[in-house]
Amino acid sequence: GYLPEPNAVRIEEMINYFPYDYPAPDSAATPFKATMAVLPTLSAYAARESRGEGGGEFERTLARGLRLVVTLILPASVGLFVLAHPTVALLYGHGNFTPADTTMTAAALRFYLLGLPFAAVDLLLVYTFYARQDTLTPSLIGIGTIVAYLLLAVALLPSFGLFSLMIADSVKHMLHTLLSALFLRRRLGRGGSQGVYRTLWLVIVAVSVMGLAAYGALRGVEALFPAGGGLAELLAVLVPGLLGAAIYLGLVTLLGVEEIRLLWGTLRQRLTGARG
Repeated sequence: GYLPEPNAVRIEEMINYFPYDYPAPDSAATPFKATMAVLPTLSAYAARESRGEGGGEFERTLARGLRLVVTLILPASVGLFVLAHPTVALLYGHGNFTPADTTMTAAALRFYLLGLPFAAVDLLLVYTFYARQDTLTPSLIGIGTIVAYLLLAVALLPSFGLFSLMIADSVKHMLHTLLSALFLRRRLGRGGSQGVYRTLWLVIVAVSVMGLAAYGALRGVEALFPAGGGLAELLAVLVPGLLGAAIYLGLVTLLGVEEIRLLWGTLRQRLTGARG
């Protein structure tokens, strides 16, 4: 090998690689654009409230963000959990990647997916602390949950081996989310949970039906193509995935989940802008 040229890597370029000039929201009614610029939005509302000018926009924006995250991340997590094995087989199950490797990788993915919804919600909660000029609380929570992760991983290692890392990581995200929510609840009261629990239960109902339907479709494809092969692997992902997505979108629309209308509106705006 060889070393890169001295000027090939610059720290300031690495830091500023990603664009941060996200567009601000137009109003409190539509606080999230497709870029999900939540931190500037919450920061602006927190600054107004600190000057005594707030009218509950901060809490309403946080609640809308939580509802949107739940609406998106739960079906993605459940769908990928159900289709973990055929997805891994389709993407990696070739060449030297054996069926045993596929099974092991799919199991690891499923253990990681247990913590994915919590990690997505926790990201928004951490942004909420930052918007209120509090970086200490999430840092202390992070230190505590990392210690818990290490202790749990070591304790589970004799029984679960490699999977102890995935299990401990998911538990870490769960703990971090619950602690962050607890501290924010004490500071914001019930203002930050406007409609969140209702949306959560409706999404759980829709996701449960979606997951069962996707699992049934997966078993049907496997029965039709018992010998496997490239086509079978592709259909094992596409058929259950598309069916599950259609069922989920239909159910949340029928159940009146508001965030779906917001997503459809954002999508229409994007398509209209692209055509224009």
